[in-house]
Amino acid sequence: MRGCELYGCDNGQKEEVRTWKDGKLDGPWTSRHENGQKELEMTFKDGEVVETAEEANK
Repeated sequence: MRGCELYGCDNGQKEEVRTWKDGKLDGPWTSRHENGQKELEMTFKDGEVVETAEEANK
């Protein structure tokens, strides 16, 4: 699997956006609440977490 995966809420807002490369998460993964606010943000490289939003904001 390669590319971007998008999930939406019933209200039309983006719920999750994930990026895949060679069948593994690779790149940003953003999860949002139904109201559109970010809930979680992580960065993956070859399927492993390399950074979270909390680490990026330090």
